Amino acid sequence: MRSKLKSLALVAALVSAFTLAAPAGSAYAINTVSCGDHNFVELWGHSGNICFANAGTWKSYDFTGSSNCWWANKISTGNNDITFWDDHSANPTYIPRRTVMTFPTVGWVCVGTLRIH
Repeated sequence: MRSKLKSLALVAALVSAFTLAAPAGSAYAINTVSCGDHNFVELWGHSGNICFANAGTWKSYDFTGSSNCWWANKISTGNNDITFWDDHSANPTYIPRRTVMTFPTVGWVCVGTLRIH
């Protein structure tokens, strides 16, 4: 019985040690930044240009406070792979790095959510 308790205590100690030693997951911290660096994601739209750096997810409502989208007529991915969700569509659109996308047939898209990978 005593050796069984020692074994359980050893297992518990090892589990605790591995739990504490395991690295924490990466925090995604997408940021809006000043435009001008072609490595950043850039949206051109009704309200001007907006640029982003770092991996993460941006929701236009969190930024505008009232609108459900950022109306964009051009998106540049810089050195990032991105996915955006048009607020009027459930389907995501993936755009690879170093791509500039315009929307000549519709003119504008309503970017509701943007994710930098």
